[in-house]
Amino acid sequence: MVWGYVMARGFPAEGGVGLVDSTGVVVVTTPVRGGRYLVGLRLPPNTPVCDRYRVQVAVDVGNGALERDERVLQESSGECVLPPGEKVTHTIDFSVLEDSTTGVGRTK
Repeated sequence: MVWGYVMARGFPAEGGVGLVDSTGVVVVTTPVRGGRYLVGLRLPPNTPVCDRYRVQVAVDVGNGALERDERVLQESSGECVLPPGEKVTHTIDFSVLEDSTTGVGRTK
């Protein structure tokens, strides 16, 4: 399961998110509503997920324009191997179209 927040220009975004496997296939999608998303996928025990799955987000930024971003599941966001009988949870937040006052770690 992957969950998080999606912000555009500092406000909760609307759009969609997809979980993509290592071959580039989108295996599950879900909407982003009110700046939040939750996407899940059943996997066999001991399945490695870090560096194999990634989350792609596409959000409406106004005037019919879409902004896209992508993050890879990593140890910093959650467990890397699915333990038997357990769930793995990753938390990944997105912030698109930041200005220099809201962007953490970068200036546009």
